[in-house]
Amino acid sequence: MTCSPAAAMVWEICRESRFTFLAVLAAIPACAIVQQFLSESPAASRKFVDFCTLPMALSLAVIFGCLKFTESDRKQRFTGFPARLFTLPVRTWQLVIYPMLFGAVAVSLIYLAWAGLVFRHRSVPFPFGWPCLYLATGMVCFQAIVWALANFRITRLIVLGVFGTVLTFGWILFSADILRLLMPGTERSRFVNLHTIQMGVLCALSVTSYGAACWAVGRQRQGASFKITWPRIRLVSMNLLVAWASRSCVSIRTGATPIALSPARPKPFASAEAAQSWFEWRRNGVLLPASVGVVLLLIVFPATLVRYLAGEPLSANLILWIVFWIFVLPFALAFIIGQGFGKTNFWGKELGLTLFHAVRPMTGEMWCAVKLKTAAWSALVTWLLVFVMSALWLAACVDWSRLPVNSLFVLQILQPDLLAGIVGLSVVVILFLFATLILLTWRLLAANIYLGVLDNKCLFNLSVCIVFITLFSAPGLGMWCLQHPVQFERLLLEPAWLPWTLTVCCLLKLGLAASLCSIAMQRGMVSARTALKYFTAWLFGTEALLLLVLLVPVSGAMSHLLALLAVLALPLVRVSLAPFAFARSRHH
Repeated sequence: MTCSPAAAMVWEICRESRFTFLAVLAAIPACAIVQQFLSESPAASRKFVDFCTLPMALSLAVIFGCLKFTESDRKQRFTGFPARLFTLPVRTWQLVIYPMLFGAVAVSLIYLAWAGLVFRHRSVPFPFGWPCLYLATGMVCFQAIVWALANFRITRLIVLGVFGTVLTFGWILFSADILRLLMPGTERSRFVNLHTIQMGVLCALSVTSYGAACWAVGRQRQGASFKITWPRIRLVSMNLLVAWASRSCVSIRTGATPIALSPARPKPFASAEAAQSWFEWRRNGVLLPASVGVVLLLIVFPATLVRYLAGEPLSANLILWIVFWIFVLPFALAFIIGQGFGKTNFWGKELGLTLFHAVRPMTGEMWCAVKLKTAAWSALVTWLLVFVMSALWLAACVDWSRLPVNSLFVLQILQPDLLAGIVGLSVVVILFLFATLILLTWRLLAANIYLGVLDNKCLFNLSVCIVFITLFSAPGLGMWCLQHPVQFERLLLEPAWLPWTLTVCCLLKLGLAASLCSIAMQRGMVSARTALKYFTAWLFGTEALLLLVLLVPVSGAMSHLLALLAVLALPLVRVSLAPFAFARSRHH
């Protein structure tokens, strides 16, 4: 039985993400049914419809992620357009256009289902026309970026971060009200139409992205390489220098030895652990600092631009809101990146060890230690970047002349010894809080490193689903806790079984960790020295979290609950599972 290439590609995409598609398709009628039940209460129905914008945005984001249509190429060492399709008797423009058309149609239908079934009773209903074209254009641009930048993992991450922000805020800019503010008078013109401008811009962007994707996939199909490395840059620059010298009749020599045009061989690594550390930092460690840096630029730069264009300082509420998101951002991104931090290739779909890692002179103990150290360095670099960029932004945007004069006067009248003591105590507190931030970020990165090599897709997908549910439910839960602090405290303190449950969990954690560590040492997977070093580090980290609990202004049963959560926070059992997962994946 034969079928067309388009049907084969669509079947492959649907089969790979069938459960995700079914979950999204089930969520839409479920929300519509709940909204129908709440229609008798207009206030409750209106609140529920406003809340449904969150699952709609989540479903659209999930559809974007499922329709990227990529595959890991171990030979070329990149994740991009499936290379196995290059041998099909199909032209490149057909290979590119089929998944793009399917993605554009799928995301448009999902939006139409939300707008027609759930948001039709909204006071201001969602439009049907330009949002479909906008989402289809976003899908085309997204796939073009993923395929064209397959060899540039970090660059692709940065570009996708910028693209996601532009796609989110572009929705607001493309609304009719904003366009009328930007281009007043066009609604009364007979020659210029706002919808025509929208359609023209989106169509031009779609055609450009499709052309770029065809060009990039075509070059990959021909075996052309896009990879730019420092040795290659050095080689090209030296070739240009030699060409200029030959034209100028200048001899390029250093003493009697001519300059070598071949790229220099890198220095050998001191040990296998050093080589693996270099590999892990380039593959996974740099992801969190790069992501946080790009998103911080997207947050800080617009605020700075508004500050200088308006000629007035930013309001205190806006500054506090931006600072809040600046400090929440590393935790949110570390929570997401941590799910794939244990994988050998963060962008690849494969779990477990690759053949390259399986034959390396590396033990599970060494691999686990390298992963934990890379996570620590990544958290350290991330928070250093956050503090530096935040300080520069506050120095540029905040009007320090408006500080109250009384605070400066108090500093002047203090005695030098007392002032030095206050400054020293402040430095100690700041360093302690900085170390705590690094510790919590490290925990989010390194907690699930065993999942990356366990080669269990069900468990890995379950962990990813929990991450998405937590991220999208946390803002609503936090707002409810702030609006109802008494009910929140009562919810925690009323069940008498909660402290006992947490206590049993702490005891089980320590017992399982000791048992797993003992088995690993008996099998020669972990040495006693390494186990003692990690347990000592875990004790110091847990004591730091307990000290932080003492600084929190709570008392009684709430402080006991926080102390138990601090003991459960840092990973102990999951790190003990990592050598077993590594050995199992290597044998498989």
